[in-house]
Amino acid sequence: MEINNKFNIGDVVYIKTDVEQKPNIIICIKVYSDDFYTYNLNSPTDSNDYRDYEISKEEDKLIKVNNY
Repeated sequence: MEINNKFNIGDVVYIKTDVEQKPNIIICIKVYSDDFYTYNLNSPTDSNDYRDYEISKEEDKLIKVNNY
């Protein structure tokens, strides 16, 4: 089995739809049999699973500014 994850455990990432653009740390990567990956993100307030297209290594300053 070859695993091609886009992010790694310990990476600091941002949820693309989070208007506050709070940093999250990847604490777990779940690999499913059909090449489906989820990343468990830990923030100061919660922990949730996200797909790679929902997160980014770069903070989106534009979404943050537009929502203040």
